[in-house]
Amino acid sequence: MSEHEDLIAGGLGEAIETLFQTASMTIQYVRSGHEDVELLAIRGKTNMAGQDEDGLGVVEQTADWIVRVDDWPPELEAPLPGDVIQWNGRKFVVLEQAGQGWYEWADSYCNTLRIHTREIGEA
Repeated sequence: MSEHEDLIAGGLGEAIETLFQTASMTIQYVRSGHEDVELLAIRGKTNMAGQDEDGLGVVEQTADWIVRVDDWPPELEAPLPGDVIQWNGRKFVVLEQAGQGWYEWADSYCNTLRIHTREIGEA
């Protein structure tokens, strides 16, 4: 990495820390066969455009959760479809987003993951 890239990466790291200190919430990450994991996350949303079975245009909104890679439990390796996030008495299931996967990097330096979910009811 060049000196300029190091400077940008350092600034991004500080911005992410500030964001998590001020805007994060505690979630429970649940995967069958594993102990529940408590993580700090920032809630976001994504609007997905598509078509229903009749060919009509629909827009669906997903709840996204941004977590720090450094906080992610290594035994889980990566988020998987069907995993569950519990927050504030609500339950969200990890799902694939319009053929683009169920998670993605949330920043250019791979410090954070953005996990796509849909709310499915009470926890």
